[in-house]
Amino acid sequence: MTNPAPPEPIRPRAAETEAAVRSWMTYELTQGTARAYDLGKFLFTVAIGTAGLIAALLKDMKQPWIGVAAMIACILAAGVALDLAWPQVWSLGGHTDLLARYNTSMGRSMRLLKIWTFAYAVAFGLSVAAILSRT
Repeated sequence: MTNPAPPEPIRPRAAETEAAVRSWMTYELTQGTARAYDLGKFLFTVAIGTAGLIAALLKDMKQPWIGVAAMIACILAAGVALDLAWPQVWSLGGHTDLLARYNTSMGRSMRLLKIWTFAYAVAFGLSVAAILSRT
């Protein structure tokens, strides 16, 4: 019994690749900023909710400076989330490099997300320290 010949590899044609890239670019240009906006709204809600929890805990803390530092970190995280949610205005013309514009926008979103994560981690860590200092 002989083995059948291996199937031919599927290689995309140039026209199919171009159509797929154009479709992806159109979707990303129209929907990419909406994802950053939604993520910013969610992260803002998380930061403000945590700030409210810290404010409620501040009255019982033996070392309130830890709670105040956590509150400041939460407010910083909320500010970064607002910046992420703030709509970006793009001016597009005939000579605009759409891929460069997209990369700039996504790079900004990723930087803000990293800053928010750091600020929130600091706030969370300080909150845990403040809660543990109550006992």
